[in-house]
Amino acid sequence: MQRWSYELVAYQLTKHDDLLAQRASSGVAVQTNNGSTEHQGVEMGLGTEIAPRLRLDLAASYAKHRYRQWRTSIANYSGNEIENSPRLLANLRLTWQPVKGT
Repeated sequence: MQRWSYELVAYQLTKHDDLLAQRASSGVAVQTNNGSTEHQGVEMGLGTEIAPRLRLDLAASYAKHRYRQWRTSIANYSGNEIENSPRLLANLRLTWQPVKGT
């Protein structure tokens, strides 16, 4: 009989005084603590042994990330989604465990 393992997690995170990188007129990147962001999503994992010494696992997450209050010297991102944070991430893993002594 196959045994399945699973987990499901929901989260909400608000970060204050997040790092903000800006390029100065000299071209040098300057980082300051300022701005806040909000992150919320769901993560799940599911796995089972599909044969002796062979396991299959799936992990996935769906999340939304947005700037709450985020202003630079040239733009206001407040309320917008964080463009480089993916909404969906997933992976599938097949694990083989060799017999001891081989």
